[in-house]
Amino acid sequence: MQPNRLTNLINAGIYAFQPEIFSYMDNKTRVLETEVFPKLIKDNQLFSYLLDGVWFNVSRDDLLAYAQKYCTPKKHGK
Repeated sequence: MQPNRLTNLINAGIYAFQPEIFSYMDNKTRVLETEVFPKLIKDNQLFSYLLDGVWFNVSRDDLLAYAQKYCTPKKHGK
């Protein structure tokens, strides 16, 4: 196992799975990142997509409001 490395990349929690993902889980599986992803990595079955853009934590109302304000197009000339 490789040591942890610092990076500016995040896991945004957007996943697309094939039905075979369920063979990596059982009724005790609770956390994909620590219980399933390592198995997928070992089997060379985990792939990622590097998205060039911004992301927002929207877990609270104030954070969601900030993200909405940031993403709303600005009206010019008024």
